[in-house]
Amino acid sequence: MTTRETVIGETFASAATSLMVIARLVRRTDFLTFSKRGLFKWVENLHDAHMLQ
Repeated sequence: MTTRETVIGETFASAATSLMVIARLVRRTDFLTFSKRGLFKWVENLHDAHMLQ
């Protein structure tokens, strides 16, 4: 794998872990609302932060 693929893979793995924790802390309806509104933007920001390192 290239470095870029590794970074993207780690980013999505981190996002998935975080979302699992969030899902346990909030009700399912709240989680679904969050995921629809903010998930992609949040992952995009996280990915940008990794690219700056």
